[in-house]
Amino acid sequence: MGIMKKKGDMSMSFGMIFSIILIAVILVVGFIVITHFLNLKKCAEVGLFYNDLQEAIDRVWKSSSKTEQLNIILPGGIEEVCFVNFTQPMNNGDYASIKQRYGFYNPTLFLNPPEKACDMPYQVMKHINITRITERSNPQCIKNEEGKTIKISKDYYESLVSVG
Repeated sequence: MGIMKKKGDMSMSFGMIFSIILIAVILVVGFIVITHFLNLKKCAEVGLFYNDLQEAIDRVWKSSSKTEQLNIILPGGIEEVCFVNFTQPMNNGDYASIKQRYGFYNPTLFLNPPEKACDMPYQVMKHINITRITERSNPQCIKNEEGKTIKISKDYYESLVSVG
């Protein structure tokens, strides 16, 4: 008869082992690439939010009297959008470290928590009346919830825009 193999003897060729390793490498690289693009999407959403907000503020600022609503579209990890006035005392105790973290840059807007904001946790928004925005609470924060909007307005005799 022919050569008898032992029961349970399994041998794989080099080609089979190489194929399995290659498939594993392709799966790992695919996972890394997909994760990178998902993170890139989140960072793009943050940048687009800042851009859309500034454009809406500029449109209202250029008009004599106008009100607009802007949808908050930010990644899920960001809990709130906060307007802050560093020339006035902070009266919202939850944000004691904000002045230490951002005071040097003197921004008018920051995202909380900053770790989820893709190295873009703060922004200086132009043409806004930060004193009026933060008169009740400094910083003045808006929750990042689905369907939530930011009201942007300017009355006829005002030179700067109010946001809230």
